[in-house]
Amino acid sequence: MEVWDDLRRGARAVVDEGRRLGEVARLKAQLALLEGRRQDRLADLGRAAMELQAQGTLQHEGLTAASSAVAAVDTELAALQAELAALTAEAPPATGRSCRGCGEPAAGGDRFCRQCGAPLQGDA
Repeated sequence: MEVWDDLRRGARAVVDEGRRLGEVARLKAQLALLEGRRQDRLADLGRAAMELQAQGTLQHEGLTAASSAVAAVDTELAALQAELAALTAEAPPATGRSCRGCGEPAAGGDRFCRQCGAPLQGDA
């Protein structure tokens, strides 16, 4: 009988630990959700404060400095986005072929025009 008692106690301990771990996971998920909501509300608050500061309704030395720092980051973001757009919008390498319909240059393996969708010369 002692073996069965040990097994029962062990099984009960496993179940109890599983419940505890499930509760820990539930609480951590709830915390993460609330922290995300808090971050969203702080972002909303920051945007509202920046708008008020820009309108001249709310003036504070710290807010002015923070708004300037955000504006500097926005400028950097815009420059990087423009650089990325330029790199991703590069023209396909010239192959000597072009579309009969719109004159768009065609890349090596293209069978249809990237601009208008017409079949390319020699592929009709």
